[in-house]
Formats: sequence, C-alpha cells, structure tokens
Amino acid sequence: MSTRKRPRPAGGSSHAQSAEPKGADLWRPPPPLPEVRPIRPSTDPSMLARSLGDPPLGAKSVLAGHYLAALLERAAGTAVALAVSADLLAADDRDG
Repeated sequence: MSTRKRPRPAGGSSHAQSAEPKGADLWRPPPPLPEVRPIRPSTDPSMLARSLGDPPLGAKSVLAGHYLAALLERAAGTAVALAVSADLLAADDRDG
C-alpha cells in the first residue's frame, strides 16, 4: 500500500474545516395550511393502471392486472371511508 499524502488545498485549511453548511431553519413556524376542499370519489379507480396495459409478467399478466385493479379499488374505498369520517366527502351534484 502506498503511504502518499494528498496535497492540502491552498490557504492551509482542509475541506472539512471550510465554511459552515447552510441548512434550513427547522424551528421556524410552518406556513398556514391551504383551505380543505371536499373529496370526490373516483368512479373507476383502476382506470389509469388499466390504460397502461397488463403488467409485463408473461402468462400471469392478466391475473396480475386483476389483482392490481382490486388493490386500487380497495385503496380508493379506504380513502372514501377516511373522507367520510373527516366529513370531507363532496356532495353528489346529481342528487340535488
């Protein structure tokens, strides 16, 4: 193994001793939150995933697509349940 030392930068100070790093002020008050808007549930939560086609899993791609759609529908149902519990579900315009 070589025992060569690296040359020091000009000015005699190493990189580790240079100016203090500039970071974010973690203790400042946060900005106000935006106004809460009502949430409208999706009529077809898996539409975006289906538009991309079946997952590239060979012979199991169609089955995987069905499982992915089921997962997305379950997640959307959970999101709607949370919106209802927080009274954030938008009123349906077709009822009125």
